[in-house]
Amino acid sequence: MAQARISAAIAMAGVLLAGCGGGASGLTAALQAAGSKDYPGTPIANYARVGRFMLRCWFGPDGRLTRSHVYRADARPEAEGGDARIVLYEKGQSKRKLGLKAFEVKLLPASGGTALVIANYRLKAPDATRLEADVRRWAAGTGGCAPPPTRWGAVDVRSR
Repeated sequence: MAQARISAAIAMAGVLLAGCGGGASGLTAALQAAGSKDYPGTPIANYARVGRFMLRCWFGPDGRLTRSHVYRADARPEAEGGDARIVLYEKGQSKRKLGLKAFEVKLLPASGGTALVIANYRLKAPDATRLEADVRRWAAGTGGCAPPPTRWGAVDVRSR
């Protein structure tokens, strides 16, 4: 887990540095140097797939974040870079104001398809871990919602 956070921090630093003058090729090189995995398809295609499943699984009627968070997303056309991002905010005090940024997914063009940069700011660790796993699974092309965690475990009745 710590290694994943370090990799994400290195990738984010590379993204910031690449934006200072490296352009798209500098960004791709920075992400590859940080050990980022490329996912098949364009960032826009992955943005649509990840967004669809995130809304269904995490923000649907029984979604874990439906009552506490707000989903926002934007994408640029491929002619303007073709990157996208999905940001989850805590709900603010009023319906017109967003709370603090809680989770972010950046989908960036890469030589092998799409590079993901995922950052957790305020989600609880179990939720962030599950959401990141879902995002990576969806970007890899697998759909569907993971079963919700339970508090109940199996009990071996033979030992009683």
